[in-house]
Amino acid sequence: MGSFEWMELQTLNTEIAAARSRLSAARVRKDQRLARSLEDEIGAAEARRARLVAQLTKQLAASGETRAKAALVEGADEPAAPDAAAPAMTLEAGAPAAGPEPANEEGGTAVWDRLTPGDIERARAEVDRRRAEMLARNAEELQRLETDEGELDGLERAIDGFARKFGLAPLEGAVVQLDAARDTRLKAAAE
Repeated sequence: MGSFEWMELQTLNTEIAAARSRLSAARVRKDQRLARSLEDEIGAAEARRARLVAQLTKQLAASGETRAKAALVEGADEPAAPDAAAPAMTLEAGAPAAGPEPANEEGGTAVWDRLTPGDIERARAEVDRRRAEMLARNAEELQRLETDEGELDGLERAIDGFARKFGLAPLEGAVVQLDAARDTRLKAAAE
């Protein structure tokens, strides 16, 4: 089992994440053709990833069984427990360790042998769900900001139209003191 499979898994994960990002953007733009194409691409990549994870899991399990059999052949009655001082099971030189690692100084170990492809898929689904929620919140906020910007543009056009209609000089960035203008109109009306 080489590091190639692990690199391929990482590449698939990156490709799926990028495709999901593009899918979210396509949905925001309401580009249904592109969205269907990206959904198909994501489905195919997820199927490849599931096969690869199953293959890696099978290889890791076989590697663990081989070590247990070797320990029995050497004369031990039971497979040797992993030694806290021994390095974790490695795949190849430079590849990440995939075996149990000490959880604390008392010698407890992480339960990597109980991690299944289903666990990984559930975690991935949770991350995908949270990402989709975040993208939806972002899209809603962006929509609100665009609405606010449209209202401000409309207000600016209305003010410019009002100024042109009644022959007022354009303000060109000048600050209008509404309270002072109101007071001036009230004084003029009172006279």
